Amino acid sequence: IARQAGEAWQYCSIDTHVISMVLRAATGKTLQDYFIEKLWSKIGAGADAYYSTDGDGNAFALGGLNMRTRDYALFAELIRNQGRKGDKQIIPAEWVAQSTVGSAPPAAAGAAVSTEDGSTFGYGYQWWIPPNSDGEFFAVGVYGQYLYINPKAGIVIAKNAAHREFMSADEKGESYMMQNITLFRGITEHYTGWTSL
Repeated sequence: IARQAGEAWQYCSIDTHVISMVLRAATGKTLQDYFIEKLWSKIGAGADAYYSTDGDGNAFALGGLNMRTRDYALFAELIRNQGRKGDKQIIPAEWVAQSTVGSAPPAAAGAAVSTEDGSTFGYGYQWWIPPNSDGEFFAVGVYGQYLYINPKAGIVIAKNAAHREFMSADEKGESYMMQNITLFRGITEHYTGWTSL
């Protein structure tokens, strides 16, 4: 054991997949069926979503959900509205509030993406918290898809991508993750006047 549980945080994609295995065992439903029943059928999606699966048809929860960019934005808007769509509460507001703050312990050395000034990203329940956050949070998919949510500014931004080095840094050492957050903050400021801390 490298360290005791709860001592330091380190992102590990397989943890997400394990959560889906627990969900499948607890509900008796495939992740795909549960996803459609509890979420997809309720948000007004414009097209079908699909999961990449293994040879037995089990969804790759760690990076296999595929949907149109507009539908990613619909999901982000649901989260921005504390799990509510119109007059229907789809996801408990308490869970949204708990999941979108940095609740993970401090990152293990070398385990988190950092910025040029050495600050690091926080992490909640599947949501990332940017450095100097003013309540904003985001999700990152494999190869650089993003859902950026800024509740104070009333903005969501969905970005699809195919960037294989999305967790790396450029030649100057700035992480691509921070570059995307800087871009999203700039778009938010342009359209709303909101400025980051």
